[in-house]
Amino acid sequence: MVIAPWKNEKCQNEETIGYYRAWIRSIQGEICRIVFVDYGNECDIERSKLLACPSSVSSLPWLAIRVRFQQYISHDEFKRFWYRTDSHWIKIKVLRIHNTHYTIQVFIDYTSVILTEDRRMKLHLKDKLNQDIFQDLNQLNDDLKMEEPKLIQEDLSSLVLYDIRKKLNQLSEKFDENQKKNDERYYRLIQQIQHQQ
Repeated sequence: MVIAPWKNEKCQNEETIGYYRAWIRSIQGEICRIVFVDYGNECDIERSKLLACPSSVSSLPWLAIRVRFQQYISHDEFKRFWYRTDSHWIKIKVLRIHNTHYTIQVFIDYTSVILTEDRRMKLHLKDKLNQDIFQDLNQLNDDLKMEEPKLIQEDLSSLVLYDIRKKLNQLSEKFDENQKKNDERYYRLIQQIQHQQ
């Protein structure tokens, strides 16, 4: 982890340069490709401009996370998703942290869109929502519902992988539940021991 300078393009003043936490993705000679871990954007920067990140700052959790679709998505599906989300704010909220992944909720312009394992989208309206956005998201939802069975039926390996992934997710959830129960038992046992003393 390093600290890299970031200058606001709108201001020409040298005092507007700030330093932000970054992760080095690749190095090509004297140029480093970095990701700003609290914002998610990437850029190329000279190696000499990077500073060592203090341990007190590097131990803090990253505020930006890389998100990818869990299942195969066709080029047409991706184009439709990109088209409908390109001009809107996308906010991702981490609902649960697992050992190897996060459970997230995606918000697109005040609309909560949950991408579940079977790739259906559930829409929840918040405040007032532009009717066009609502219709676009409903259309995307319908498209995904219709194309998912086709994708799975056409490719046998997708069907097998889909079932395996589903079972692994179920096992992971059971493991998390058992871990939580064990933690609760341990906590109660510690409390009993402390009360006996």
